[in-house]
Amino acid sequence: MNNIPNPKRLFIRTYGQQPKGHSHSHPQITIPLTGTINMIMNNEVLNVHYGEAVVIPNHTFHQFKAQENFRFLVINLPETFNLNRLLQNNVKSNNDNYQTDGYQNSDLHFYLDEKILLFIQFIEKQLTTAGNTTIEALMLELFTELICCIDRPNRPDPRIIKVINEINQDIAAPHCIASLADTACLSPSQFKVVFKQQLGCLPNDYITQRRMQKALGLILNTDLPLTIIAEQCGYRSVPAFIRRFRTTYNQTPNKMRIKP
Repeated sequence: MNNIPNPKRLFIRTYGQQPKGHSHSHPQITIPLTGTINMIMNNEVLNVHYGEAVVIPNHTFHQFKAQENFRFLVINLPETFNLNRLLQNNVKSNNDNYQTDGYQNSDLHFYLDEKILLFIQFIEKQLTTAGNTTIEALMLELFTELICCIDRPNRPDPRIIKVINEINQDIAAPHCIASLADTACLSPSQFKVVFKQQLGCLPNDYITQRRMQKALGLILNTDLPLTIIAEQCGYRSVPAFIRRFRTTYNQTPNKMRIKP
């Protein structure tokens, strides 16, 4: 009896700025390694940034585009993979007999934690330096276990989602409580209360977290100088950026940066 090799399921891909669209019989996870991928799925626009993931259910048509220099980790899950297990903290019900039509984009688009992001860096290095199918199978198994264990709180209400989108569209902008509260159609004091109820942190803390996630991606995946990275992450002072980075990751950017 011949051994049938397992199909390859982990890929690093790039896309173009000309929109393309398709569907596939298997569920898929797309994760930016650098940059952002712009998608249309379920008639809604999704902008998926570094530090986030999007799950594309079986047979779901989606369009996508991205700048050519952006790179993405694409995971093709088995056709029989139970998406409820992966999305159990997002979906309304944990019915094992899942139906892909029941998922909303807010269920399928979520943030990754630091442990996953660091493991993804390992996956990227492995895929670009070796072709060991056994290791790839083990990486896929560990990745699915890790991502299924992410604590994903319920998606915020539409007012807070609107604010989150505004922050993520330009993380380097000098966001202030007054303007974000206007976006949410709340008073500044109400906005801070509602934001913390929804996300568990104050708006300025959230902005800092997102800036540090972007900084980590730029440090690990580019050779940009710290002055440019600091500016792209909303810091006009490089020393202030380094202090915040060290406080967040217990290392300076230069020590964190992985040399090829």
